[in-house]
Amino acid sequence: MENSLIINDDIKEVWQNVKFDIEEFKYDSSKLKDLITSYCESCLGATYAADLDKEYKKNTINYYRIYTLLTRILNWYKDNLHKIQSNDFVYHPEEHLEFKNKIESLLHPIENFILPKGMNNRETNQYFFELNELLSERYKEEVMEESDLKSPSFFISHNQLDSKQAQKIVVFLKSLGISKERIFCSSVQSTGIPGQADINDYIKTQLNDNCFFIFLLSHNYFNSLYCLNEMGAAWINIEESKQLVFSLDDSVVNFINRTVLKSTKNRLNIDRKGFTSLKNVLVKNEIVDELSSSDFEEKLETINIS
Repeated sequence: MENSLIINDDIKEVWQNVKFDIEEFKYDSSKLKDLITSYCESCLGATYAADLDKEYKKNTINYYRIYTLLTRILNWYKDNLHKIQSNDFVYHPEEHLEFKNKIESLLHPIENFILPKGMNNRETNQYFFELNELLSERYKEEVMEESDLKSPSFFISHNQLDSKQAQKIVVFLKSLGISKERIFCSSVQSTGIPGQADINDYIKTQLNDNCFFIFLLSHNYFNSLYCLNEMGAAWINIEESKQLVFSLDDSVVNFINRTVLKSTKNRLNIDRKGFTSLKNVLVKNEIVDELSSSDFEEKLETINIS
C-alpha cells in the first residue's frame, strides 16, 4: 500500500478541509446519538451513533473508524428516513433529515475525490493513516523539534531479506499514532536513511537513551555482519528493558542463547501474542494509550495478523 500511495496537492487540500469538518462533527455526535436513540433505542442506527460518540471522546481521532461509522449511519438513514418522517409520533423529524444531509455532505468528497476506488477495509484504514501523516508532516516536524529529547524513538534491526516482517512492525507502530520520524527501519522508504546521509553516522544518532530497539531475528540476521554489529551496538547503548526481540523462526532460539541477548526478557513472535506484548510495553511506558479490544483488532487486521 505504501508504495502505491499517490496523493497530489489537490487531494491534500480537500482532505485538510474534510479533516476539519470531521473533527468539528464531534460537537454534534452526542446530539445525534440522543436523537436516534429517542427514535429507536435498540436499533442499529442507535448502536452506530453510540459508537461514534464514544469514538469522538477518545484522545486520538481514528479517521478511518469515524468514516466507517458515519457511512453506516448514513446507510441506516437511507433505509429508515422515510419511516421516520411519516411517523406522527417522532419529535423533530426535520432534525433527522438535517443530520442525514450533513453526513452525506461530509462523506461525499471522501468517497468521490479522496479515496481510491476498489480498496478493501485494511487498505482504506492504512490510506487514512498515510494521508493524515502526509498532511500533518510540517506540524509533526515542528513538534519533533521541540520534543525530540522527550519522545522515544524506535530502531528496527533486521536483515533486508526480512523486510516484509519489518514493514508489519512499522505499520503497527504508525497505527498506534507513532510518527514515521520516530521510527528507523532501513528497508521502508519513509523511515529509512534520509537523503545522502552516511549510514554509519545516521545509525549512531538513532542509538540513544530514549530508543526502543526492536530485533527481528532470523537465520538471515545471524548471517549478516552488519546486523550483528547493530546487535552489539544496542547491547552497549540501549538498556535491556527497551530491547524487544522478535524471533521470525523458532530455530533461532539456540542462536539467541549464545548472544548478548540471552538474558533479554522481551522475547516475542510475529503473531497476535507478540503484537499484544509490544502494545503492552508501549502502554506501560506511557507511549500510547490503552486500546479497546475492537481498536486493537483493527490494528491487527491492518497487518494481516489474525
